[in-house]
Amino acid sequence: MNIDEVMKPGVTGFSEEELSKQEIKDFEAYLYHAIRCENGKLIKTELLINNRNFYTYQIGIRTKVFHILLHSNFPFVAFASVVDYSGIVFIDAPEQVKTILTENYIVLESKLLNQTFTSEDTRTLGRHEQEMIKYWKPETIGEVIFNYWD
Repeated sequence: MNIDEVMKPGVTGFSEEELSKQEIKDFEAYLYHAIRCENGKLIKTELLINNRNFYTYQIGIRTKVFHILLHSNFPFVAFASVVDYSGIVFIDAPEQVKTILTENYIVLESKLLNQTFTSEDTRTLGRHEQEMIKYWKPETIGEVIFNYWD
């Protein structure tokens, strides 16, 4: 997947147009199936709180604990070892979980999310989104797509 495929108008959570929200129940059905296949468990769920544009699910599989992020408007999924206001540490998905989720969602790789973006990469975003990027000063593609901006 390349930058142009993810840098769509509204990806920051700010759009001149009203965007529809992801169907949480549909995503959770796939998520629970993926977790069960790995004998894992859902530890914690955080819906859209504190001006975030993504949902967070903390998962435990064997000795690993990680987070799955679902973008609020687009079918983008990311995996992270840390999710808080100081930043998100993106990681690659466990293969079995990734395989199940990619049936209906786009799982973004850590390499793409951790990539520094340029102004050229954000040219397709709306005026309001450009203003938010200038204000919040994200450094990576992941910080643009999954953010806490208000």
